[in-house]
Amino acid sequence: MNLEDLILLRDHLWRLRWEGIQHNRSDDGLRNHPLYQTWLNMFDICYNPYSHNFPNYGARGIHVCERWLSIANFISDMGHIEGLYIDRKDNNLGYSSENCRWATATQQARNKRPEEKVLARKRLEKMMKSPHTRNDHLPVYAFSCGM
Repeated sequence: MNLEDLILLRDHLWRLRWEGIQHNRSDDGLRNHPLYQTWLNMFDICYNPYSHNFPNYGARGIHVCERWLSIANFISDMGHIEGLYIDRKDNNLGYSSENCRWATATQQARNKRPEEKVLARKRLEKMMKSPHTRNDHLPVYAFSCGM
């Protein structure tokens, strides 16, 4: 097999996995629940190879626990807090009640993999060296990157 064949095989296997998840997932009649889109997005980034976030989640082995195939179980385990976002405590582990919490956008932005923080710091340093950067925006950028 050449590289192109391996890529096609990989894509085919991911597509089968995504279709299996789609088939086994149960919305339990809760499509209008405020957490429905959050629940759906977890599956999209973990199992849909065509999702723009798939490389950062599914391709890294991040998955949704089997219990959360049912949105009713997801809601039961996590509850719902308006204005907060689902966040994984350990970004190298999947979505489960043991590893997830509700967090503000700022908390979520600070909870990054170490290499993301290094890249953010390098972007900040590059911005600081640029003669075209307005310095009044740098503290906001640095804060949002968790620095």
